[in-house]
Amino acid sequence: MGRSLLVIIAFVLAAFELSGQNIQGVVQDVVQGVVQGVKWESCTLEQALELASKSVDGRNMVFVDCYSQSCPPCKMMLAKVFPTKEAGDFFNARFVNLKLDLSAPENAPTAEKYDVSTFPTFLILCPDGSELCRVVGAYGTTGASGVSGVSGVSGVSGASGVSGVSGVSGASGVSEASVAPGQFIARVEHALDPANRIDVLLDNFNRTSQPEHLFQYLQRLQKEGQYRTLREYVIKNYDALSSVCGSIVTDPRFWKYIKIAINLNDLTVLEKVLANKAEFDHALGKAKVEKDLYNDLKYELNLYRRKMRNNTSLNNQSLNNQSLNNQPLNSQPLNNLPPNSLPSNSLHMNIQRAEQVMQMFAPEGD
Repeated sequence: MGRSLLVIIAFVLAAFELSGQNIQGVVQDVVQGVVQGVKWESCTLEQALELASKSVDGRNMVFVDCYSQSCPPCKMMLAKVFPTKEAGDFFNARFVNLKLDLSAPENAPTAEKYDVSTFPTFLILCPDGSELCRVVGAYGTTGASGVSGVSGVSGVSGASGVSGVSGVSGASGVSEASVAPGQFIARVEHALDPANRIDVLLDNFNRTSQPEHLFQYLQRLQKEGQYRTLREYVIKNYDALSSVCGSIVTDPRFWKYIKIAINLNDLTVLEKVLANKAEFDHALGKAKVEKDLYNDLKYELNLYRRKMRNNTSLNNQSLNNQSLNNQPLNSQPLNNLPPNSLPSNSLHMNIQRAEQVMQMFAPEGD
């Protein structure tokens, strides 16, 4: 806080102390008048939505900075971008601005509702709580990824406790050279353009059945970190897509989305791939299909076991010396896990099926 601001506040405090009036609101107005960056509300998401619904000053949307405490790009945005006058002028005139630590356990329902697994994610919400659009990552002019929280995980959030997605690098930070408030504002304006909204991309595919429109939609979901939505779409629509435009599902460009959809909670897509494996072998190559399936399932299983072991070790310190990280998969069969970490029957069956498929495609010596 600058010296001039301290002088102003001291003067106001003295004046109102003499008059006996309530000075809290006046001091707040003085501070906000001097601090030119983004004004963050100190309230809950529900209260922020209510403020937007009753707005008479044009702030009829809620801008939510979804961050985590361990996210360097999040801290960079807070320190280098949001305090600027350029950011303040843009966001304060349009949004009720709110910061939420979605890595905190108490905010897990909000992270689940909006499918946020990557930080920072910036949500723009309508007053009814529906998502209008989002911006993911804290990159600027240099194009650095500026994303934290996802690191090559190929699981699914849910009963199994496995979370993440395959093939996402998850850079840990961005350089100061990439910090550009104007560039970030331009990304928000681009996201707000109705022509760029993700629901429009899906409507385009539903209307035309053109593969390019489908890939635009799926790529956007992946880019925005909406992996649960992506998985659910592929699982739900796999059969329909199999009959569209000469079977989109065997298009090599679709393979990465199939791999995302294969997870321990739902092996539907895996079974469909296996049932039509000859077609995938022809389109992608037999070696690639088998190698990818083996590696993805191995990662899923190791991730599940590691997470269950870590969860159990919180309640049983004697397990701290038993790490799965450096042991071969087959050295830690499911029945060696602590009893209170065993999965449900359906998940148990899926794990056994995944292990069976892995054995089918295991490379020599593994």
